[in-house]
Amino acid sequence: PTQYLFGKHTVFGEVADESSRHVVDLIAKVPTDGRDRPLTDVVIESITVTPAE
Repeated sequence: PTQYLFGKHTVFGEVADESSRHVVDLIAKVPTDGRDRPLTDVVIESITVTPAE
């Protein structure tokens, strides 16, 4: 485990629907610098975590 990352990063496990897929695609299109960091902040305001089936 990487304790230093807890509470600091969100990991996408599965995209639930087309609307959510659109959001992921928009995030992927954000311009980045030479270190692959977004030039503008990308903020995920909320997420829903559901148990795996």
